[in-house]
Amino acid sequence: MDAKDKVVLPGFVNVHTHLPSPFVRGVYGVVTEGLFKILFPIKRYIEPKQMHIFGLASCLEAINFGSTCVIETYNYIEEFANATHETGLRAVVGKQVANVNYDKLKDGVYEYLQDQGSEMIDRGVRLIENWEGDSRIKTIMAPLAPDMCTPETYMASKEAAEKYDKRLTTHMAQSNREMNQVWKLYGKTPTQHLSDLGIVNEKLSSAHCIYLRDEDTAIITKAGMGVLHCPRPYLLNGVTAPLSSWLNKGIRVGLGTR
Repeated sequence: MDAKDKVVLPGFVNVHTHLPSPFVRGVYGVVTEGLFKILFPIKRYIEPKQMHIFGLASCLEAINFGSTCVIETYNYIEEFANATHETGLRAVVGKQVANVNYDKLKDGVYEYLQDQGSEMIDRGVRLIENWEGDSRIKTIMAPLAPDMCTPETYMASKEAAEKYDKRLTTHMAQSNREMNQVWKLYGKTPTQHLSDLGIVNEKLSSAHCIYLRDEDTAIITKAGMGVLHCPRPYLLNGVTAPLSSWLNKGIRVGLGTR
């Protein structure tokens, strides 16, 4: 390969992305509350075989633009893991775990289904067991967000992660809707809520953290939690995070795309 007048870089690690979502590209992220009103309603129509195809296409795209490793949590993550393995990409994958009824969430209604969360945790554990020992595909436990998971689901996810010596990842302080719902339920911010559950520690990585308060930042700094910073979707709506402040406080920050 002729690398004259080019820069040779190590492969990028995309620490938080939802690669198998090309079907909402150009829409989700630019529409107000697109996560709740567009992405979640569409996801219910996706089938496993489609996730494999989306996975193949998105993994090849990631490689083409320089990412050699991704951290991905999604529905039908088993199919994405297979696609990742076929393309040669390295990945850390986790089954998204949630109790919330996605169909009602688009209308702002929070209905929690404990059986749904338990079934998703079981699938997350099976994912861990099926890929244990693979050289390129690693696994993680992934409760979705404090407004979408019950405390019992977070605790069960933590127990599974500890049993298999895995890390935990979640979304946290990613929307005003989340902030309001968690305060309504527990009288706390999402960070305070998860901290009181014993979830916030050095083995947790949390995506976005856009709406952290000063007291929340102090909690995650002390705990050694990592932040998965994805500036693009928020910048499209004129919102950003205090990245320089995080770095100055010694918070571990990785860059992602979604």
